[in-house]
Amino acid sequence: MSVIINFKICDNAEECNGIAVCPTGALAWDKKKKKIVINNKKCISCGKCAKVCEVGAISVAKNEKEYKEIKKEIDNDSRKVTDLFTERYGAQPLYTPFFIIEKDFNVHVLKAKKLTALEIFSNESIKCLLYSLPIRDILKG
Repeated sequence: MSVIINFKICDNAEECNGIAVCPTGALAWDKKKKKIVINNKKCISCGKCAKVCEVGAISVAKNEKEYKEIKKEIDNDSRKVTDLFTERYGAQPLYTPFFIIEKDFNVHVLKAKKLTALEIFSNESIKCLLYSLPIRDILKG
């Protein structure tokens, strides 16, 4: 039926993977507006765009009811696109002394005499940025 994008978490980049895989051009980059635009008349509901969206911002609704549910989720989403660019815990270590390389894992984690918190992350994944905790949230808690 139609594509819907949660622009609260979409970085709205010209290099969008959804645009790249869309076989009909339903998703496109508008050079004048400098943003991603959707032409749902061209959409064939293949779902390719949603599958390649690294942050899960793109959804494909198969019917009007599903569209309304997705739209409601987006309306209730408290995140903002600026959250993608917030200093975060999870995408990078806070302090290098706490960054443990793989060869030292046994000594610093498995044989630790004190309680140890461990986080596994990938510098290559935008999902680590999106789903990790902003430092401001840790400091509040």
